[in-house]
Amino acid sequence: MIPIVITQRGSKRIDFVTESLKKAGIERFRFFYGLNGAKSGLVATIKYGEDNPQNPESIGPKHIGCTMSHIMLWTALEMDESGADYWMIFEDDIVLRDGWREKIEQALRDVPNDWDILFAGSCCANGRVEEKVAENLFRCHPLCTHAYLVRRKALKPLLETNTEIYAPIDLQIYFKTRHLLNSYSILPRVADQFETEIPD
Repeated sequence: MIPIVITQRGSKRIDFVTESLKKAGIERFRFFYGLNGAKSGLVATIKYGEDNPQNPESIGPKHIGCTMSHIMLWTALEMDESGADYWMIFEDDIVLRDGWREKIEQALRDVPNDWDILFAGSCCANGRVEEKVAENLFRCHPLCTHAYLVRRKALKPLLETNTEIYAPIDLQIYFKTRHLLNSYSILPRVADQFETEIPD
């Protein structure tokens, strides 16, 4: 399985993520060039108020670009004719932990056949775990999208429920799509984000 890395053309992170993946033993991967929200001048007109309904706010260009980039990739994958059943998707700030490959491979052996999305990277999983499935594998829908595997059958609900751009993509999935997905997580996570402190 060749990972797909979401980035932007000319991004300063391209060299970083290339070296980061190489250190993790990944020589082959594909870049998917998404949108630079700031450079494109993107503005959200739909406000996000899930956390604070009394004072909703508009997300900034960076989050708009990231959200739209994931949606663009899902659209491209929906048209993919390779016959692949699932894909591994990384964001360009990913840092894989030691043993990541073995844990993902084990999770793929253990995960129930109904799975739609498998989070290898995550945050804020505490309080969202539903049940333990196997060692390090849980039925759980956390936040963060820096490392996940997505099934082909999950693309339609992801695309149909994320037609509005109003929040970071992990929150949109959580509030708009989660109820339609069979979500699983590897915990503890096997992927972190460069220079970003994210809660477990």
